[in-house]
Amino acid sequence: MGLASHVAGHRDVPVAKLVELGHLAMPDGFDRFMRELCSHPRYTIAEYDAELMLELLEIAPKLHRDPADQIIVATARLFNAALMTDDKRIRRSRLVEVL
Repeated sequence: MGLASHVAGHRDVPVAKLVELGHLAMPDGFDRFMRELCSHPRYTIAEYDAELMLELLEIAPKLHRDPADQIIVATARLFNAALMTDDKRIRRSRLVEVL
């Protein structure tokens, strides 16, 4: 596993909503944060594409029904990336390496 980090693209919308509602503060603004994130060489914005959908179909029966968690786990598997999570259901699933 490399040092690159992967950010699932679908997560951008909830983060933007949290900023809009004032639940998450970004001193330099969300737009600057996203521009810097997208241009950083260690980060990749993962596309919600056919490959991800096929992975979702593969893992769905093996993981709880939370679609956000399913997308996160499927994305991590596609990029061979470990997750940093406290979620006991994801940890118990053993579908992805968890730090």
